[in-house]
Amino acid sequence: MTGRMWGRILCALGLLFLARLCWSSSEVTVMTGPGGPLQDSMVQDLVNALPPIADLQLKPRTMSGMADSLMRLQQSTELSLLLVPADAVAAYQEAADLGFRKAGDLIRPLRLLVPLYRAQFLVLVRADSQLESMTDLQWIRRINLGPLKSDAAMSMSRLYKSMFGTPLPPGRVTHYSDEEALKRLVGDHSVDAVVVLSAAPAKVLADMKPEARHYVRLLRYEPVSNDAPSPYEAVTAFASDYSSLLSEDLTTLGVAFWLAAHGPYDEEASERLSHLVENWCQIRAQLQAAGRPGWAQIPSTHWVPPPGASYAESIAERLISCQMPDKAPPSGR
Repeated sequence: MTGRMWGRILCALGLLFLARLCWSSSEVTVMTGPGGPLQDSMVQDLVNALPPIADLQLKPRTMSGMADSLMRLQQSTELSLLLVPADAVAAYQEAADLGFRKAGDLIRPLRLLVPLYRAQFLVLVRADSQLESMTDLQWIRRINLGPLKSDAAMSMSRLYKSMFGTPLPPGRVTHYSDEEALKRLVGDHSVDAVVVLSAAPAKVLADMKPEARHYVRLLRYEPVSNDAPSPYEAVTAFASDYSSLLSEDLTTLGVAFWLAAHGPYDEEASERLSHLVENWCQIRAQLQAAGRPGWAQIPSTHWVPPPGASYAESIAERLISCQMPDKAPPSGR
């Protein structure tokens, strides 16, 4: 009998101090987008809090977004994890359905694990702008979506098309960083709106000084119908998170970011990822109780995979055992 088999038997008998014998140690890359300090801190929380029983050594690696991650992973034979916006998954699947085989090849190896957080669309305009709500963006002259190939650029392009039924004209789009775009918004006026996509609170907004409201303000979301366009949700940006900009809470839109697996999915990978999800359930509760930012923002539709995606085998059952609430506690409260 091999040492590896003995390890599994010992683990099954409950000898947790010998748990690392159950599987050989494995370093797994977690590919994140440039989602800002909060996204980075949430991934690092996951890395730091993961107990030995999961036997996965997570190594964060910053990419320009999901598109960049998928392109780099297409030739990989290793198991990797990445952050996936729900609307981007749907966009890839629609492209595949229209005959773009490459899009299908890129998205097919993805397997959802857990909903990590809900990002908010925060749209800033100049304080004297005539725009009142996000539905007025159809009239915008120049809107900054964030760096090219970033999750923010992909998601806002997708949201615009969902809201107005037509793609955002390329000539009206810029791709500066959030900081550079804000300078141009209030400086030479070469940008008329800036989109920030972030878990709450978005640092670039939360760090603004009180006088910022004299120069910029946030647009609210006013639904045309009772429901937000799928897979988006109406969410609340709390005044307590952005006291320099808001005197009262503001309704905007949010999109779920999922932790997903990419790569070979054999029996060993299935077992490792199942244990990762089990431990995530415990980690999330602990980090919520500790008041760690972002961890309270699990989407209320967390049971429903975005169109074009599916759970990794056995993961859905593990999530049910989490007994997660239907509604996540609000951010900032």
